[in-house]
Amino acid sequence: MKRCREIVSRPSGLFVLALAALTGCASSQPSSPRTAQLSGAELYGQLCASCHGANGKGGGPVASVLKVRVPDLTRIAWRDGGEFSREDVRRAIDGRLEYRAHGSREMPVWGIRFYDLSSADEAVERAKVDTMIDKLVDYLESVQDRSG
Repeated sequence: MKRCREIVSRPSGLFVLALAALTGCASSQPSSPRTAQLSGAELYGQLCASCHGANGKGGGPVASVLKVRVPDLTRIAWRDGGEFSREDVRRAIDGRLEYRAHGSREMPVWGIRFYDLSSADEAVERAKVDTMIDKLVDYLESVQDRSG
């Protein structure tokens, strides 16, 4: 996250900011064993906060350079009539579901970003990816603001 702040604060031009947005200002290897050990809140902080903001409301340091407004992730349930659809959120994170607001898929597809393609054990990798996405979904569910 510190690196992301440095990118945003330097007058390096829109290209660098756009590149930061496309990479999510995440570590270069989100599938590292250390990353897999992080909590949902820590994963969110490293992978999502650059766009969605530390509080999930959409005001991250990279949000202003994106083509579409970054959604408030604390209002997912509110926008869906009070229901938090874990499967829809999971599918948005892993890339199987594209929200119209994401336009041309500016949000990284974390399912493939988490997956270590060099791993010989596909089942172990799939389980690791599922666990990481579950942690993010759990965290997002925990920060829902269901008030009107």
